[in-house]
Amino acid sequence: MLAAGWVAGAQGDEPSPTPAPAGPVTVGDETSVTVAAGASSTVHVPVRVADGHRVQANPASNQFLVPLELDIDDQEGLVFAIPAYPKAEPYLLDGADEVLMTYAGEFEVIVSVAAADDAAPGDHIVSGELHYQACNSRMCLFPASLGFELRIVVSESGERSEN
Repeated sequence: MLAAGWVAGAQGDEPSPTPAPAGPVTVGDETSVTVAAGASSTVHVPVRVADGHRVQANPASNQFLVPLELDIDDQEGLVFAIPAYPKAEPYLLDGADEVLMTYAGEFEVIVSVAAADDAAPGDHIVSGELHYQACNSRMCLFPASLGFELRIVVSESGERSEN
């Protein structure tokens, strides 16, 4: 998640929060899916990389780079599968010899969620984190993480699931 820094107030008063600068990556904030108890469904997590940037693919091109990785916390009655990442695109930094496999623009990471037979019906807010290493045309930035939430609606076992 993004950290918040603290700076002193203008009069030396109590510190006031200063948000950390926004990174080049965002995750869709209204991702939701409905899944019936005892069934599974597919979650499409939208990711956007700012113009002029790219993120390392999963798997990354070499062991020294940090691949894009989606982590979602299982919740009682809900289990998430290993995410499926999009097809990577080759990219060469200015002056570099090694081609990097990356993602750019808008894409989705897809993950299956299974609801147990006895999963509690209703809305479930599930926390996740997207880990990434972004690059621009000249250099790769330090690895970063971005927190997000998913809304999973569990319906009764006989009801139809929607994506």
